[in-house]
Amino acid sequence: MKIPKPAFRIIAIVAFSLIYNDLWPQFGAGVSLGASQNKTTSNAAPFNSRQKALTGLFLDLQATYDLRSWLSLQADIEYIQKNTRLDRTGFYQDNYTSNYFNFLQLPVTARFTLGTGKFQGFLNLGGFMGYCLNGRLKGVTSNIIDYAEPTIPNPKISELFGAIHFDENYRFEESRDNRFEAGYVVGGGLQYSASRSCRVFVQTRHYHDITNQYKEAELFPVRSYNQSFQISIGTSFNLSKN
Repeated sequence: MKIPKPAFRIIAIVAFSLIYNDLWPQFGAGVSLGASQNKTTSNAAPFNSRQKALTGLFLDLQATYDLRSWLSLQADIEYIQKNTRLDRTGFYQDNYTSNYFNFLQLPVTARFTLGTGKFQGFLNLGGFMGYCLNGRLKGVTSNIIDYAEPTIPNPKISELFGAIHFDENYRFEESRDNRFEAGYVVGGGLQYSASRSCRVFVQTRHYHDITNQYKEAELFPVRSYNQSFQISIGTSFNLSKN
């Protein structure tokens, strides 16, 4: 797989800073908490269906190393929920499935600081790897055994069959599911320097997955990719002595 040109540019900037001694050796750490939303693009969505994002939890632990006053390397450990809901439409209108998946992610980004003073903006560009820890499915489907004669013209499926409510763990299959993810991340935010060693920030990030959630199949291959968005608020600390 070829590395895109933007990734080469980020690597070149970081390498250039490492070659020269005009560095700002400042270590930092931080934590943030917020919410996530996820969208899945797939070639196997059922007909008469509509997908919508569900809100999930986002937790981030970060470590930074300042190369210059405006450039840092940042590595994170993130817990993020990637939740979606698939609503059936038309004849199947009352059936739906809510998907709840918990991921552990490891983004590595170049962090660019914008501006001076107590208020500053920042921009993150890089990549991430992730692993799906577990999942859960909730929803309603039709019980085709429980059939009732229609009493109105053009009935919906819920008026012909009984409903089955389900709430169960997602069962991963080795031959089908790919629990690892990798992709690109871009984000930005605003930070306020409360003191020389403490900053408060609000940030947002977009994660674009480039790995298929399903393993390749010879017949009727399924392709599905996550696109996640998060917004969070947090604080960071300068751990260096100077």
